[in-house]
Amino acid sequence: MFQFYKKLGLKKSGLSAGGKFNGPEVKTILKEENLQLLSNMLPTDKEPFINFFKSCRELHSISVRTDFNPKDAEFYLFHFQINFDCLYEDFGVNETLKTHVILEHFSWYFENSGTNFRLTNGEFVEAAHYTKKRHEVDHGFVTKKKQGTKHHLLRQIQSLSSYNSMRVVC
Repeated sequence: MFQFYKKLGLKKSGLSAGGKFNGPEVKTILKEENLQLLSNMLPTDKEPFINFFKSCRELHSISVRTDFNPKDAEFYLFHFQINFDCLYEDFGVNETLKTHVILEHFSWYFENSGTNFRLTNGEFVEAAHYTKKRHEVDHGFVTKKKQGTKHHLLRQIQSLSSYNSMRVVC
């Protein structure tokens, strides 16, 4: 992977073990020619990762473009789900909060609003996510392994109950 990043002139940011990429770097990685380059560098059994990256790119595209068609959203959400399920089942990739939101909530938003995210502002959502994540860290509710399992669900319910109970105004 280092060779791929170097070839594209990318540097990770962030403090997590794997680092992370920001929006512009992600867009660079997801360009068709760069995914083809990556595909040529990876073993053939890793092709499901390339397919998932492509489904991420396409879903993002329909989520922010000016001409929104709900049928397109259904199509690309379906492909995102199929590609993620393959990674989850065959490679043990965790279901992150962002993946959960995409899989469980995007279709509802698209159906009920009749539009995409082009004109939305998600800063308040990001602030809520940050506060919730900080609560999980501070109170020992972080689950790093076996995300998406029944144990993970139980921990999330405990975390959310704790989080909400601390914010109840009497």
